[in-house]
Amino acid sequence: MGCGAGHASFAIAPHAKEVVAYDIAPPMLATVEAAARERGLGSIRTQQGAAESLPFEDGYFNWAVSRMSAHHWRDVPAALREVRLVFAPSGGGFGWTSIAGSGG
Repeated sequence: MGCGAGHASFAIAPHAKEVVAYDIAPPMLATVEAAARERGLGSIRTQQGAAESLPFEDGYFNWAVSRMSAHHWRDVPAALREVRLVFAPSGGGFGWTSIAGSGG
């Protein structure tokens, strides 16, 4: 979620059957698509949308990863509820990194 330029997707792709790089910004998805092709990572596909309304079937994913994107979400609790819905019954792992600073 919030794949940005795809760094987490590229790290995960060699270890997964399928990686969905999901972001609200079409230019970021185009960046991921181009870089995935250059790297020969055919298991990555992109999908555009907001974190608060995931367009995937319930139970579709085993894992979700978000790296430095939650501060862009409109509603973090709603996004986390969505993540829970799309986890497979045997899945449910969510990796999330976010750093906030005082700016000073």
